[in-house]
Amino acid sequence: MVLVDTTTVQVSTVLLDSIPTSSTGSLLVGGYSDPMLGKLTAKGYLQVTNPTWTPATVAFFDSLILRIAHSSYYYGDTSQAQTIEVHRVTKDFKTYALPFYWYNEGLYSVLYKANSLYNTTKTPVESIPLGSRQVIFRPHAKDTLEIRLSDALGKEWLTSAQAQAPDLVEIGRFLSYFKGVSIENASAQPSCVVGLNTDGMKIRLYYKEYVEDKLTQKYQDFAFSSSLFNYSSIQADRSATSLKDIATTGEVVSTVSDDQVYVQAGTGLVTKIRFPHVHKTIDGTGTLLLNQAQLVIQPVKGSFDKNHPYPKTLTIFKTDRSNLPLGQLSADYNPSAAQSASYGEDKEYQTSSGYTFNITQYVQSLLGTEGNTNNGLLLMPPGTELNTKVNKIYLGVNNSGMTYRVKLKIWYTRKSTQ
Repeated sequence: MVLVDTTTVQVSTVLLDSIPTSSTGSLLVGGYSDPMLGKLTAKGYLQVTNPTWTPATVAFFDSLILRIAHSSYYYGDTSQAQTIEVHRVTKDFKTYALPFYWYNEGLYSVLYKANSLYNTTKTPVESIPLGSRQVIFRPHAKDTLEIRLSDALGKEWLTSAQAQAPDLVEIGRFLSYFKGVSIENASAQPSCVVGLNTDGMKIRLYYKEYVEDKLTQKYQDFAFSSSLFNYSSIQADRSATSLKDIATTGEVVSTVSDDQVYVQAGTGLVTKIRFPHVHKTIDGTGTLLLNQAQLVIQPVKGSFDKNHPYPKTLTIFKTDRSNLPLGQLSADYNPSAAQSASYGEDKEYQTSSGYTFNITQYVQSLLGTEGNTNNGLLLMPPGTELNTKVNKIYLGVNNSGMTYRVKLKIWYTRKSTQ
């Protein structure tokens, strides 16, 4: 039995063109700065629907409040006060569908969803906010964020409801008149990203009217519905990093990025892994059996902390020269299950913490080939985290001399030389 762990592993950072972030049940709001990855900014967009409602002829406006619950997800330093603003959307939400036949007959990304909104989608809003508030988020709490909105808008809605104006009472007219809102962090230096639940989100109009000659407090909700548009826009400014050209090139090799590669949920940064010479690693004439192959992913120590935790789980997708995720790599000898690995911590020695994938079948399929520098694997968070979180990790290159790196370990049986 022989162990080989010196096989060349080529790694690079790849930027996925776009990630569908609509209808996930969560909006990401905020931002943070990273020395290697630049400045990340996340904004949430969504619509509300009009209620069936006729207030009394004599009614008095009180306030207009946006209410949305924190999902308990956070990333970054939540101890600092953040300024959260709500802006009115000025143009209709627009989705895009790819043609039935791709122009170069290539495959679509398996992440593609028809009629979706993406992390790269840009929707214009009014520059002056409808309302704002300073907030200190509590980690893991499911508090409800409340922001008072424009009194003028609230009075307009109340007056229109009293008059049963078409813009307010007809659903199609209302969505054309009030297209939606954005929720964003307007702090000079945002320090965290938080998740907000779309379920239960509403804009509540408080007013008073007489009930049996007594002035009584009432309210009416303009609520979010799952059939309405909602998505997270997640942008990154990498102009001051080694990845500054990745938006143009789509890929940055590790030699350009200081012998490191990256994974960052939300923005679409993933790591491409290739084994161009694995077919030469094992002496075919004396080899009896390939016993096992493990892909070991060890994040660079110090690239995460309690405020910036690593992804709990990573998965692998197959790809080619397009760098699109074409399908998840199946688990060894179980085609109905996808490859995934959870972070394992080496608490005793702190030298082997990371993710381990068993990819014996995949490596075996490469042994009979001439090698291919285009085909490879994409390392990324699973779909449920790719578009609802912004966690990141740094990975070192196998031949960089780093203790923490990406490496391939192969065990095989060969004939004895004696």
